[in-house]
Amino acid sequence: MLRSGMVRGMFITCAFLLSALLANAQLTGSGNWSDKLVSDVKQFTQTFVPQKVHLHTAGSFYAPSDTVWFKAYLVDAASFFPIKGYEVITIRLISEGKALVLTQQVSAFNGLAAGQLVLPDSLLPGNYTLVAYTNWMRNFSPEFFFRQPLTILKPTADKGTGSKKHTLAALRFFPESGNLVSGLKSKVGFKALDSQGLGLPVEGQILDEAGKVLVNFKSLQAGMGNFTFTPAAGKKYSARVTFGNKQSQTFALPQVQSSGLVLTVAENPDNSSLISLAVSPDRARETFYVAVQSRGFILFLEEMKGRNAAKSRLKIDKNEMRDGIAQVTVFNEAGTPEAERLFFVNNQRRFQVQLTPEKAVYNRREQVKVHVKVTGENGEPLQTELSLAVSDLNQTGPLHLQQSIFSSLLLTSDLAGNIETPGSYFENNQPETREALDNLMLTQGWRRFTWNQIADAGKTRPAFKREPEMVLHGTVENNKYPVAQAVIYLLDHKTGESEVIVTDADGKFSMHSGGNRATQQYAYQVWQNGNFLRNAEIRTAPETEIAWPDLFAANTADTLLLQRNMMRSQIEKAYGLKLKKSEATTAPVKNKNWLVTPPDKTYALEKYEALKDFEEVLKEIVPDVRVLIATAEPETRMVSKDKRDFNQHPPMYFIDGQPTWNDELILRLNTDLIKEVSVYNSSRTLKQFGSIGSQGVIAIQTKAGNFHSPELEAKNRITVPGVMPAREFYVPPVNTQVRMPDLRPVLYWNPSLRTDAEGNAVISFPSSDAASNFRIYAEGITGSGAIGNGSVYFKSIVATQ
Repeated sequence: MLRSGMVRGMFITCAFLLSALLANAQLTGSGNWSDKLVSDVKQFTQTFVPQKVHLHTAGSFYAPSDTVWFKAYLVDAASFFPIKGYEVITIRLISEGKALVLTQQVSAFNGLAAGQLVLPDSLLPGNYTLVAYTNWMRNFSPEFFFRQPLTILKPTADKGTGSKKHTLAALRFFPESGNLVSGLKSKVGFKALDSQGLGLPVEGQILDEAGKVLVNFKSLQAGMGNFTFTPAAGKKYSARVTFGNKQSQTFALPQVQSSGLVLTVAENPDNSSLISLAVSPDRARETFYVAVQSRGFILFLEEMKGRNAAKSRLKIDKNEMRDGIAQVTVFNEAGTPEAERLFFVNNQRRFQVQLTPEKAVYNRREQVKVHVKVTGENGEPLQTELSLAVSDLNQTGPLHLQQSIFSSLLLTSDLAGNIETPGSYFENNQPETREALDNLMLTQGWRRFTWNQIADAGKTRPAFKREPEMVLHGTVENNKYPVAQAVIYLLDHKTGESEVIVTDADGKFSMHSGGNRATQQYAYQVWQNGNFLRNAEIRTAPETEIAWPDLFAANTADTLLLQRNMMRSQIEKAYGLKLKKSEATTAPVKNKNWLVTPPDKTYALEKYEALKDFEEVLKEIVPDVRVLIATAEPETRMVSKDKRDFNQHPPMYFIDGQPTWNDELILRLNTDLIKEVSVYNSSRTLKQFGSIGSQGVIAIQTKAGNFHSPELEAKNRITVPGVMPAREFYVPPVNTQVRMPDLRPVLYWNPSLRTDAEGNAVISFPSSDAASNFRIYAEGITGSGAIGNGSVYFKSIVATQ
């Protein structure tokens, strides 16, 4: 048997690495499928470059109107190098019924972005999933988007969650390499699920047809465990399982195959993995090839003969591998994959974040000071950027439900399906934790890519492109027909920014919003061959819908958390905080005054006799405007002071800063509402409006200053989506005199904490009124792809008088 050995140059491309392995092993099939595999891996690597997104949030339990603060990390899936340049990340909140609740975009620069998601007051209590992804990641399954469970708690009194009866809804078996084969010893993983899709603790026995107990088993974590036995030809086996209050059920094991192979991966105390292959007698003359890949790199390719399979062993030193999931695949001589097994490498290579509060216990509203020290893998000072949160553990939810940068990048981003308590697999590196993680590898399944996808890489191209900025795609239609070579004039009435875009021969256009531009609303005009197309409309292309997989199952909140949330709600209600938030969201927005050049003429209506409507105002008071009544609907034309003649098309109206061309709405305005009318009809005053003001502008200011009408917003308006700018987290000063109770769930949030050249930083913030346990947690990633985190706890107590 030829051994290729460990390949240490992991940063070499997959194609070169695999080619070297094949040459060294002198594979008999090197002129056939193995050569094609080299080509396919190279093609896949060059065509599909997977990305990963991680969000650091301060908790997993929230109340309506809370703010979810987050830091986004966008990295290359293989190296963890931050993605260079700008890239748009989409964040969505999905309900249990897979309905889209909220959407927001942020712009990541060099792999980093900060933002916040403000939960609406009307958000119903329940379980949600926070999802994050880039447009490029849509070339893969949405199961590999970032996902974090969020539970919205009831803001009212709750009598308690009570004790729920858990029933065993399913028991699934996962033979280590796919099948049970007669006469071959097999390790079998299992997973017990309750009616909510959550893991259920079970224990039981494996029975043969005569009811003889062959082996006992017991789940370790989240309903998962394993057992080992040797099935016999033609026999049927079952599992008798007990759960809950000694309830019992029986399940059939998978059918035993008479022919096949069994792949086994065993963990050794020296941090190595022993890969073994056993085959049925009828396949003893066949040759097999065992490939080991991790993060898209082929690390081993080993030839194994079926007749020597019982003695075939491949020992892998995991100390030489990168942390994360590794995949073992057995190919037959034709290059068809026949068996697969996952195992996890956890060398705990990371930079260290040491967090040291000056005290372990603080009084209410006392200043907390924390020293931060970051060191590299070898203890050297590290200058880097961290995201850091300080949260009340009695309000933000259990830690094991929250994603860390390790569980996200190394685990959940490469596995399909719901992974309960992902953070628990990285709390320590004890034998029980390693066994629980290996049970997850046995039962969860690999879906990052399949060998069929590798084989088809040369035939398919990415359907979704990278998105360094928001792009709006649309079509201009006039009377439902596309308008070719149309010129679209746009004006942002809040900033005065103007744009001009042109459609193609099919009436289609694309509008780029720029790397950090926020969402903007434009008024628009459509022109073609010098003619204003009054009835032309812009129709934006709908986004391709995402078929969301089953996301996170329900979370449960303990009684203390529910009580603390109810207390917060009562305090906010008593002090009118909810009312203030509601008023803030409905108050009229005052537009910035970007009109620096005064109008050519202003008419204050209080100086004139009362008139019926605005049409009469224009006829009687404004000489530079003519109202045409011969058309189907009244229209206006304005005199151009430069041409000394009437323009050919209607002017643009502004009413309290809001643009419109709706003559019918404007002309029937009640004059009792109007304070004054301004006219812009010279090149000097119209220049500030750009091309969209070429036919003149009439600005109306109402007495209230906040005119609103659905008709005003329904026509000639387009919203160009942009990215949400990050807000600064408010840290209140220490103030013991304020009477309102302070029960902030998040005491401090800093998405961009920089350490100095010595790896040091200092933060400070006041404690709250809660007598509680608080967690300080920080994480980050370096430009070279190193990840690290750290946490520490402190208490806050109510001072005795």
